[in-house]
Amino acid sequence: MQSTTVREVSQRTGRCRALRVVLGGSLAVALVAGTVLPASAGEAQDDFVDVKAALNGRYQMESGRPISAVRSADDVGETVINGTTASGDLVRLVIQSSPPRDEMQERVLADAERRVTPGPPGYSETPPEPDVMYSEGAPIAERDGEWAPVAVTATTPSTAAFLWPIVESFDVIVDGRWVARSDDDGVARVADFTPGASYSVELAERALIGRESVARRLVRLPISGDEGQPERAEGATYQWTNFMHKTFIQEERVPAAQCNYLNPAFEFGGDGRSFRMPFPDEQLGILKDFRTLMMTAVSWDEGAGWRFMHFRSVGPTRIYEKGQLINTLYADMDDMTFESAENEGSYARVYLRHTSSNPACKLWDVNYAGAITYGEWVEFYRSGTVAVDGYRFRAPAHEMYAQLNESTSTVLQRAGYGEWVTLSRRQNEGFQCLLGNLVCPLDFYKVSATVP
Repeated sequence: MQSTTVREVSQRTGRCRALRVVLGGSLAVALVAGTVLPASAGEAQDDFVDVKAALNGRYQMESGRPISAVRSADDVGETVINGTTASGDLVRLVIQSSPPRDEMQERVLADAERRVTPGPPGYSETPPEPDVMYSEGAPIAERDGEWAPVAVTATTPSTAAFLWPIVESFDVIVDGRWVARSDDDGVARVADFTPGASYSVELAERALIGRESVARRLVRLPISGDEGQPERAEGATYQWTNFMHKTFIQEERVPAAQCNYLNPAFEFGGDGRSFRMPFPDEQLGILKDFRTLMMTAVSWDEGAGWRFMHFRSVGPTRIYEKGQLINTLYADMDDMTFESAENEGSYARVYLRHTSSNPACKLWDVNYAGAITYGEWVEFYRSGTVAVDGYRFRAPAHEMYAQLNESTSTVLQRAGYGEWVTLSRRQNEGFQCLLGNLVCPLDFYKVSATVP
């Protein structure tokens, strides 16, 4: 077993697009007293939580010292253990599982092989009404033996151990610097964290030669909470997680030549912005600074009366001639669908299938210039992790975010809105890519993040 300390790599360079995280141990007292105090120094040097043993239900350190569970939540999809070592140091252990991933991957690949079928694009000249759908979803087929672990994260006040079984090997990046690589046993170990300090942590799958797309996992090292779940605000009863996927055009105006407007006097309006983190209360896409928006929320409490909430919307397509606005159209949303919404215990998933074309981009009522296209599985874990596995045509720009909210009633109050976390931001690589892999290779992605 080898470990790497944070201080040992202070001169190395790297990259990081992760969120700010707080290491667990030193904040245990804050759950009672509301004050952050130094953690105990009793933890043996470089003694890590045994994440491999945890998969078999044995909770111990790699030295063999037992871990006593203080709070735990063992549910389908996710096990969360908050405990202490014999010396009294806090341990946080999260084990996440999913149904068979081969089936999920096959669906993404089959979806990616489809072709955009030219046809008359539907549209309206008036803004569509907000399209909100609620459902209970369906239970996942009872095949408990086929559920398999996808990630294990374990922390003490000064160490972290990561297991990511769905990739062959991975790197750990802390505060923008490469600090560790998974060992032969599949575990990455990092030591010498400063208790109570904040760090940015990213796990990145090691890329194979000739392979462009790699998986990335933004990991929060969370504090223990009530019954193994994140600590809720006083009196909070309901909790749910949001996922948002927007597509947008960064320019203010773009040439319309690709859409049979050969006269350079014609342009389409863009969204005139770069990547933008949503506002905390930006729930239903009130700001129309996007081409399309798909959003899913998952409720974790039976009393809410629903398990899934789906929302979709489109922004205006503006047509300009010599700088003057001459028409505004809205694409239909018939091919922006939420499919296979399922849930079991502390796990939920849904498949987003998206095709949307420019309603002004046609010739004799036939759309020939492609469409904004993607398909993706979105997975939710109650402790706050959201994972996305999918593909897209490489135009226009795409951005994906996740958020955890809580409330004292089934109606979310402003004070209950959580922070949004970036899952992925992907650039527009040219509008010719709207034609798909006939022109541009498809962009596959696997990203996940834990919402604070």
